[in-house]
Amino acid sequence: MDLETCIAKARRLARATTSGISDRDAVDWVNSAQKKFAKDVHGLTKEEYLSLAPRFDIQANFAIRLTITGGTNALAATDVVICAASSLDQTGTQVAAALQVAILALAPTTLTVTWDLSAWKFTIDAIDSTSITLAAPSNITYINALSLLGLTAEETVSTEVIGDIPENCNLDISLPNDFLSIISNPEWDGEPLYPAPWSEFISPLSTGTPTHYSIMGKRLRLNPMPLSQKMLHIWYKYIPEDFVEISGYQECGLTTRTLVTESGLTAATQYYFKVTVEGVQVEYNITTGTTTIFASIITLMNTACLGICTWSLVNGDLRCTSDNTSGSSSIVLAIGTTGTDLFGTLTGWTAFEDSVPGEALDDLGVDDEWAMAIVYYTAYLMAMDNFEYTVADRQFVNYKMEVNNHILNMANNNTKIEPPYDIEPPLPEVIL
Repeated sequence: MDLETCIAKARRLARATTSGISDRDAVDWVNSAQKKFAKDVHGLTKEEYLSLAPRFDIQANFAIRLTITGGTNALAATDVVICAASSLDQTGTQVAAALQVAILALAPTTLTVTWDLSAWKFTIDAIDSTSITLAAPSNITYINALSLLGLTAEETVSTEVIGDIPENCNLDISLPNDFLSIISNPEWDGEPLYPAPWSEFISPLSTGTPTHYSIMGKRLRLNPMPLSQKMLHIWYKYIPEDFVEISGYQECGLTTRTLVTESGLTAATQYYFKVTVEGVQVEYNITTGTTTIFASIITLMNTACLGICTWSLVNGDLRCTSDNTSGSSSIVLAIGTTGTDLFGTLTGWTAFEDSVPGEALDDLGVDDEWAMAIVYYTAYLMAMDNFEYTVADRQFVNYKMEVNNHILNMANNNTKIEPPYDIEPPLPEVIL
């Protein structure tokens, strides 16, 4: 069941209208209902197949020693610090880019460093050199990063150095964002993994077929560390994530504005602006007061557009967002023509940013089998807000029945599966 269907059913059960319950409030209540249901049934269950994605923690004192002989990228033996600033959870592509920048800063001009997304290996290509050599850094203040990059057992092919799979690059595996707790042993390639203390996974070094696992926060570690992707299957408890903003919007192309920044408008002056919402254009106007900072202007614009769209400052820019959360909403801004245009008077304004349409509605964060629980609780919240206490009580009872059915279902390993009555029961044992 998707969000729009859930809200429509909840409104019907609560005897509410779109004017009585706004889309924005309805979305908030659906989010509350999802979390309420997940908590009341002690966490919802889900299964997932995880993918290995090599990650690297790099520090500003990690280095390699590089020598390039011949060609336009020639370089005498030099310690190369692989990054300018320490960073965690970097992808191979990010590390390769940082190392390339560091090497090019030393004299080479066309050398490249790349990361193979399928083979999980770094390649340093000196383009037209006669030889390229790697070694541990000579400066005792640097940490040798050759193992981190898989370059201790490198293969030199012509002008390239191709590394091996870096040490411990698959040590951490990200768990789903909605992960709450593990339900049963994960499986690697169909075989169960067994739990072990986190301390055994700090730096396993050994590689091969995983046999054990440990979880810390939203991180899963395997030991030995795998060198290729196999089916990594987990079953876990989760709490559904909130639905995020799904309304269409458009920004005005401004930068670095704050609520206390002067807008450029003149005090006690009338300004006009046009907003097209879902294809219907309306021209609005405001009259400024004694202050013309953005906070004051935004308040006036929101009063003029009440119930249609909402104005705000986002990342230093003035944004207009549709109040319609149906997923098909759109905003198109235009200059005012009846009188003085508001946008053209804003300091620094030149043109609008591209309009961003509303996102398509997502499905609820629970299986369709239990989606009515979310509908019932959302209807309960709507009815309570409208002081329809009898209706609210009825929907709350419906909700509690869904909760009890879910708990019973989980406790009895799916009670909805009927036993095979066509199989005759065994005859009772006769004791002589």
